[in-house]
Amino acid sequence: MATSCQFFSKRRFRFERVWTRMEGFLEIVRGIWDAVPVTGDALQRLGLKLRGLARGLQSWSSKKVGSIRDQLRATNELVLQLDKAQDSRPLSALEVRLRRSVKARILGLASLERTIARQRARVAGMKDGDANSQFYRILASSQRRRNYISCLRHALDLGGMVPRLLLVLPELLLALAFQAILRAPPQKLCGSAGGPPVTSPRIKLRDGRYLAYREDGVQRDKARYKIITVHAFDSTKDIPLPVSKELVEELGIYLLAFDRAGYGESDPNPGRNVKSEALDIEELADQLELGQKFHVLGVSMGGYSVWGCLQYIPHRLAGAALVVPVINYWWPSFPAELSRQAFKKMVVPEQRTLWIAHNAPYLLYLWMTQKWLPSSAAAMHHPEIFSKHDVEVIQKLMAMPRIIENKSRQQGVYESIHRDLLVAFGNWEFDPMNITNPFPTNEGAVHIWQGYEDRLVLVELQRYISKKLQWVQYHEVQEGGHMFMLVDGWTDKIIKTLLVGEEASPM
Repeated sequence: MATSCQFFSKRRFRFERVWTRMEGFLEIVRGIWDAVPVTGDALQRLGLKLRGLARGLQSWSSKKVGSIRDQLRATNELVLQLDKAQDSRPLSALEVRLRRSVKARILGLASLERTIARQRARVAGMKDGDANSQFYRILASSQRRRNYISCLRHALDLGGMVPRLLLVLPELLLALAFQAILRAPPQKLCGSAGGPPVTSPRIKLRDGRYLAYREDGVQRDKARYKIITVHAFDSTKDIPLPVSKELVEELGIYLLAFDRAGYGESDPNPGRNVKSEALDIEELADQLELGQKFHVLGVSMGGYSVWGCLQYIPHRLAGAALVVPVINYWWPSFPAELSRQAFKKMVVPEQRTLWIAHNAPYLLYLWMTQKWLPSSAAAMHHPEIFSKHDVEVIQKLMAMPRIIENKSRQQGVYESIHRDLLVAFGNWEFDPMNITNPFPTNEGAVHIWQGYEDRLVLVELQRYISKKLQWVQYHEVQEGGHMFMLVDGWTDKIIKTLLVGEEASPM
């Protein structure tokens, strides 16, 4: 038998599993299968049925699905033209509906493309966000090369095999490296072997995670007011709010701070989102028996947890305060031009980071850990993000004795600060500007406090939110930056306004 010949064949039929979920699949299969006459040899009939089914499904797929890439290019171009038109004039109601339907079509096509690519790559055990369609295509290409035999040679004749191996090997190594780079290392859980020690009281949540907390103020059972505080980005419960002892005793305030999932001594939550943060707060309040109602106060990145409380557990709130709360530039209610102009005012590294967190979350770990370009300005404490007032605040804080160690990243950066960015700037299940008033009979109030000079959370967007939500009491501090509440008694003013409704001094 000759072993030096070449074998050529047409491209083989590939069955796509996604076909089974498409309308008309069973009908086309049944029609083709029944079209072969029941005569002759059984094996011959089976062969005719399978060949006819392959040709029929290929023809049906080309008409039903077509080229996904071509459709994506066309729909993206249509959305781009509508966006350009929106920059110069308001879109008509018909154009708005068209844009909404086309964007839904893009999401469907992208999901279909990813599903097909993943099936062809034959990769199992991957979680959402671990890879993208390009990663699957690389593996699928490598898989096809391994399955295809272009020629047969004598076992000892490896001369033609080596060049082919050299072609396949880089693709396989690239795919493996791509997967390793994108996947964050495992967390060092508090209390585990090699992990940080547990030094704070913790509760065990329904899903098995542990949540660390810290109690301050008057005793819980003697308190008139109970406030759950939500810490900011790259912070923990152990960095307390500078509220005066006099105010705490005067009003009988009990303060409960906790480490959000992945921060400090709280276990990470890979499924963390705005809703899970609100439910963690509710379960913490229930296990510590705070009663049916309590106040919440969120600072900066902790603001999205308070928005979650207003959306998912408004019946548990006695009042809420959001201090320089984080804003997602992709909330649907923002006018496109307003959001775009505010986004451009941020420093460039922060723009890149937030864009990746929203549009390419699977790349965030790689972006935040690479050394060639500056990544998140907030995570790196870049001086450009601080206003003149913020610099003065920092100088005052540095002059004070530092006795508290920041343990925000002790379990790892991905499930703490990275996950915070993914949640805050990802796609939310709701739009905060569509939340209804949780206190229709004025039994409580919601306050937003914003510094006019804030360079991290821009005042223009905060003003727009307050106009959309007329029931929110908006306070703007003219000389304040992002850190204004840490000095000059502002924490006392904010808490007193939240609890007893007394307006702060002129701003």
